[in-house]
Amino acid sequence: MSVIKAIVSVFSQGQEKPIERYKSRILLSDEHKESLNAFEKHLSDFLGLKDKMRTLGLGQYTLKLYRISKCDGKVENFDISTLPQYKLELPSLLTGESELNGK
Repeated sequence: MSVIKAIVSVFSQGQEKPIERYKSRILLSDEHKESLNAFEKHLSDFLGLKDKMRTLGLGQYTLKLYRISKCDGKVENFDISTLPQYKLELPSLLTGESELNGK
């Protein structure tokens, strides 16, 4: 079992600023680490995103994942949308060197 830090930002379609933002620590088992789809499903279930979206009046949503990297006072987001990117970014998420940013 591992724990990662995550920030989930909720955006209305076409908007630049989030309407909601959630910070959380997420518990991951080995089965959640095997594929990007399993990871995204666990993230959505663990954070209760379906219920949160419903309370905001948003029906469907798309989960987009980014790794936050802080270096020399700058903050950069790196997109995680493919399995190779997920496998590349997962070790730094698990060691706490960076955080997950979901939009």
